[in-house]
Amino acid sequence: PVTQIGRLAFARKYNITSIYLPKTINRIGLQAFMECFNLETVSINSESLLIEEESDISSANNPFVGCSKLSKFIGPLSSDDGRCLIVNNAIHSFAPYNITEYTTPKDVTQIRGNAFAYNNLHTIVVSEGVEYIGFQAFSGNPWEEDNLEYVYLPSTLERLESYTFLYASENIKAFYGDCKLISDDGY
Repeated sequence: PVTQIGRLAFARKYNITSIYLPKTINRIGLQAFMECFNLETVSINSESLLIEEESDISSANNPFVGCSKLSKFIGPLSSDDGRCLIVNNAIHSFAPYNITEYTTPKDVTQIRGNAFAYNNLHTIVVSEGVEYIGFQAFSGNPWEEDNLEYVYLPSTLERLESYTFLYASENIKAFYGDCKLISDDGY
């Protein structure tokens, strides 16, 4: 049986609308389904999965980055609302279709690199308990106007990697507790 999906294996395959990964799949490579623009649902039936990551923090680790019509993850590794792929208490991917406000699940401690990249969110609330946010986690699309305007970060946050909000709206406002972190001009 197939046990792994390799790097970029199905990247930019525009005819894919749904994916079913059986229990035998235990590893997904970097950007394996990147920019599958018509992908809507992902069913992952494994209870443990390794999402390949580069040791270089500048890698886009999200296997579903740029899947703009993705609306739901199904299976034991999905969040209760089906919007997040969660492995070992870390969000690796987000299903961005048709949603503008989101609060991360409460049992999450990390948001991995590019997890929320290229989404249409206007507001993101990162729940208490999150300690780490990875490289370009909320990166906007450099070829489209970004809508992200409000970011609420938890008091439990210990590390925020470089370029977390790269290409985000110039009007972004980030808050940490009661403190505003980023000025009105985005810097």
